[in-house]
Amino acid sequence: MGFFDDLKELGRGIKDATKELGKDLGQIARETKDEIKSDPGKYLLDSAKDVAGAVASVGKYAINHAVPDLTWQTMKKVEEQLQSGQLSDEQRADLMDRRRKAAMSEVRFLRQRTDRDLAEDITAKDVESRIDVVEGARRRLKWYLDLPDLGLEPDDQAEAQEVVARSRETVDEWRAKQRELTDRSS
Repeated sequence: MGFFDDLKELGRGIKDATKELGKDLGQIARETKDEIKSDPGKYLLDSAKDVAGAVASVGKYAINHAVPDLTWQTMKKVEEQLQSGQLSDEQRADLMDRRRKAAMSEVRFLRQRTDRDLAEDITAKDVESRIDVVEGARRRLKWYLDLPDLGLEPDDQAEAQEVVARSRETVDEWRAKQRELTDRSS
């Protein structure tokens, strides 16, 4: 039952974080009300800019960190269940299938990040953030690949290994770019 207890605990943590967010939003609402009264036109323009920036930041965080990390943490709990030996054959097969799908999802995520990011110009400010995202994805993928009996098809296994190697090369390129941009700005 440890897996489900951990999920409940994760749910409680999310509930507490949501409650705190609600309090913060209430405070922001009170401050906003005062701003609107003082200059409604300026407030609307500033708010539109702030909201667009905040939505972009939250979306980026969710896509790049929160969702992949949550999936990975869940899969770590699944692995504990698989190793416990207390599962029926049907439960074990279901969890093994979820594990394979999660690994291939990580392969797709890492490949998309490196392909897309290599195609874009990159600023010194962006470099470290992109490196963090790719290294996090590579770390998660390597964890999956190190699992005993992951059960990937040979083509999928080869693709995963190729994506790991390519992501390593990408990070090396970004670090070189980061040094170049830093040297230029000095």
